[in-house]
Amino acid sequence: MTFDQEMIRLLEDLLDSRLRAVLVGCIARIEKHDLATMRADVKPLLRFTATGETKASEYAVIPGIPVQFIFAGGFFIRPEYKAGDLVWVSFSTHDIGSGLYGEIDSDDGAIFSKESAAVVSGIAPTKWEAPADISEPGLLIGHADGATLIQLTADKIKIKGPVEITGDVKVTGEMGVSGEVKAMSETAPVGLSTHTHPTGVGPSGPSNPNT
Repeated sequence: MTFDQEMIRLLEDLLDSRLRAVLVGCIARIEKHDLATMRADVKPLLRFTATGETKASEYAVIPGIPVQFIFAGGFFIRPEYKAGDLVWVSFSTHDIGSGLYGEIDSDDGAIFSKESAAVVSGIAPTKWEAPADISEPGLLIGHADGATLIQLTADKIKIKGPVEITGDVKVTGEMGVSGEVKAMSETAPVGLSTHTHPTGVGPSGPSNPNT
């Protein structure tokens, strides 16, 4: 090997060792997710060998990093992570501390520091038990146990599971119901198929589906 080749190899090894210290993103495990602050404690699932050491060490838990979610004009779509969930963590090129207050950060800080990280999204582990409806077409919002599902396709919105609505409901168009419909279900339940109403003369009679 010539001197030039040795010099090139030396520079490549030096560059490689430097680049190994740059952490742009990695899989991490959620330790805790604070829904009120949208911050999480995460543990990167990586080992590293510090300079001058021969034994690899695990990364420590990174506390209180931002959890990304859709937030625009007061509207939001928010994930809820549980301890043990796998997520992808990304590290910013520059500091983000001031930016999180809507202020200007400096680019003089350390590149890709662990303090400037954020949880980007969740990741399904390999060989996870997918629910039976995971392969349904469209946009799906559901749960791994398959008990609930919202499916949006080009021409239909399908909801699976119990639905609770707080507030007024307005329906334009035909409504079809295959089961019983009850009014005042939490206080004095009245079924649509069994209730009675005044006939105007004499006692109340059964409802007439044609009126």
